[in-house]
Amino acid sequence: MRKFLPVLACTAAFALAACSQGEAPEQQAAPAETPVVIAKPTLSQPVRPEKPEILVKAQEEAANAPPLAEGETRQLDPAVAEAKSAYDAAMASYEEQSHAFTAQWKQYLVSVVTANMDGVKTTRPYMYFIPGGNDPGAAQDRANQLDNVKNVVARGVLPGNMMAFGGPDSKITADIMVEAFTDAQPGSFKDVRVLYIGDAADEQRVKDAVAPSGADLRFVEMK
Repeated sequence: MRKFLPVLACTAAFALAACSQGEAPEQQAAPAETPVVIAKPTLSQPVRPEKPEILVKAQEEAANAPPLAEGETRQLDPAVAEAKSAYDAAMASYEEQSHAFTAQWKQYLVSVVTANMDGVKTTRPYMYFIPGGNDPGAAQDRANQLDNVKNVVARGVLPGNMMAFGGPDSKITADIMVEAFTDAQPGSFKDVRVLYIGDAADEQRVKDAVAPSGADLRFVEMK
């Protein structure tokens, strides 16, 4: 895989880590607390800024220009320098907002996964955060994530495990799941739970796509 409790977050997959505990001296263990699902994040999806055309052109010209002589430096045109400064500032702001947005969504999704672990034998389910948005960066992240999921589906998952999917755009998450399970071998996911966190409007097509694999599909509506 290229990319996704305390939360253990990789770029592409999460894992729920087992917390080892010493044996309690009491004869009877305290009852486990009911997992709490936190509220769905309300932050807006940040939009990646586009590189100004003047800056793109200047960078292309610099890449194609003859090598500089020793000690020689190339000065940026003032307009290009101004565009670069504004773009760099916009990118820094985008990355900060994107980090906060993704972190909140991952916390929400992990809380949903934790509340749906009943009957799952592993403590390290496959958890995929599917980014929303239409900018090139989000599209590339989804393409990478789709490759990850297809590879896992092709290899298969051991019985008793879980694959969980969610993100800010239910339709996009459903699209990824439908495409990823297109080539799943019949019955290859028997006794594996597939958790879809999304909207009811997308539930049926996800169910139809996952059904041939034999997985135990569980739907949780985002709210």
